Amino acid sequence: MAKQVWIENGIIVFYGNRAGYVREGYAVADPVFHTSELEGFLKKQGQIRDIVWEERTFELLESRKDIKEAPGGVNRVRVWQLDPGVDIEMKFISYAETKRLFGEPDRVKYRIVYDGIAKTDDLESLYYAFQAELPEGYKGHVLSVSDVLELYDGHGSTFYYVDQIGFVQIPFEGAEPGMESCLEM
Repeated sequence: MAKQVWIENGIIVFYGNRAGYVREGYAVADPVFHTSELEGFLKKQGQIRDIVWEERTFELLESRKDIKEAPGGVNRVRVWQLDPGVDIEMKFISYAETKRLFGEPDRVKYRIVYDGIAKTDDLESLYYAFQAELPEGYKGHVLSVSDVLELYDGHGSTFYYVDQIGFVQIPFEGAEPGMESCLEM
């Protein structure tokens, strides 16, 4: 019997269909192909740490027949929000005011309310995405002033304070807290 599921140049092929791609340890596949056969195949692949079932992946790959290998890097995003127990005066204030009153934002005073795949690394687009419809597993309020967006990949993290207008890149020092949520966007 011929092989029905394989990975070729990072593209997941399922019964002749370009069902998804593999990049930097993640398999991203269209949920229309979510079967025990495909999921079992992907879980057996040593280079895949996680599987993300993302709508319109098949459409993307089919609309771009020129894509012969997996699309660009897989970025991840974490949303950090101030812990409910912190001083209420710290919440929903600008970066300048936070720095003046409390110093640099301290990671110890925050908790992770979401960890998932980012479809973009454009901060404005992410801001609106976390305003419009919160993804499954999101455990906080809509993205607001004083929250922190962390964009990360296999090479490291970059942190952005959500300011009154725009974002400010910050060092975000402090102890690493436990993860509250680790789900896919």
